[in-house]
Amino acid sequence: MTRSASVPVVCRRVAGADHGAVREVFEGLSAESRLMRFHVSTPRLRDGQVRALARVRPGVRDAVLAWSGDRPVGHGLSHVLEDGAAELALAVVDPWQGRGVGSALLGHLAETASAAGITRFVCWVHPDNAAVRRRVTRLGGRRDLDDEHAWHLDLARLAESTAPARAGEAA
Repeated sequence: MTRSASVPVVCRRVAGADHGAVREVFEGLSAESRLMRFHVSTPRLRDGQVRALARVRPGVRDAVLAWSGDRPVGHGLSHVLEDGAAELALAVVDPWQGRGVGSALLGHLAETASAAGITRFVCWVHPDNAAVRRRVTRLGGRRDLDDEHAWHLDLARLAESTAPARAGEAA
């Protein structure tokens, strides 16, 4: 479990009973935020999609929720690809965007990925998502040379760039 010092959220791994919370995060996204996250118009999640977003397989796939009290305000997912990489995807409900929730989710997923031997995240960023492109760049991310939508985040460099923020976290 990870607490963020910047906002009152707690991140924890998705559990079997959290399907409703995953759906609630999705429902807290505007149509534009859904497009930025899924790269296609996604008016609603089917039950199979909710199950997929909540699926955890230690060492292969991790899913976490950020909570403010009893309300889910964000969802993060990492899935092992190959060559020490894992795909990263985050979603933060609209009223909580820009308040550190994504950073808290990223920090939690980075810790578990590093422990599983992952050395970098790959995230596909919608071309119109300037805020995320700026944030990934500030964190030392670099654009993939073969896929203009793919960005790479080195976990060692990420740990260095977020160390001051994590110093204020409590277990």
